[in-house]
Amino acid sequence: MSPRRPSRRSRVAALLLLVAATSVACSLPAAAAPLGAAAPLDEVEPTSANASAADSEPRIVGLYPNPTTAENRGEYLVVSLPERANWSLSDGYYDAGIPANASGTVTLSTAPNRTASILAGDSGTAAAAADRRQIRRLTDYFPLSASGDRIELRRNGTAVDVAEPGALVVGTDEGRRRVHAGDCEHLRDAE
Repeated sequence: MSPRRPSRRSRVAALLLLVAATSVACSLPAAAAPLGAAAPLDEVEPTSANASAADSEPRIVGLYPNPTTAENRGEYLVVSLPERANWSLSDGYYDAGIPANASGTVTLSTAPNRTASILAGDSGTAAAAADRRQIRRLTDYFPLSASGDRIELRRNGTAVDVAEPGALVVGTDEGRRRVHAGDCEHLRDAE
């Protein structure tokens, strides 16, 4: 039997408290974006020191949950996959396989056509057609949650990257990076 999922209201309240506490305690810039906002999770500007690492490491680039569509159709996530492999996603409640031939920066959705329309702004342009070709269908049901479920990118069943609840994108001197409440010395998860 799987664990009972917390109510939506309690997840949203917990996320809001975590975001507020992290913003105040870490003195984050006002432009910090909560997980699931329109900005990707990881927009680190490549430097000579990290450019090759960014291309070779599997990672969750961004989560875009709960668009303003019926039943959240079109929500998507973006991952960076350095090679074809046995990739999957898990949030502790659902698991979804990633198409076996996916590699590079890949947009994943359970409704690729709706996602393409969202990305193109329903313009129907040639760019929208190109976006539609780059969006891959998740092989299993995998709802994203704006309230902060932990999402794991897995290779052969082992987590290689995790998007934690309450992650924020912040601007730094080195570019933009993902931070969590645990990144602040005095903020720790309550057990």
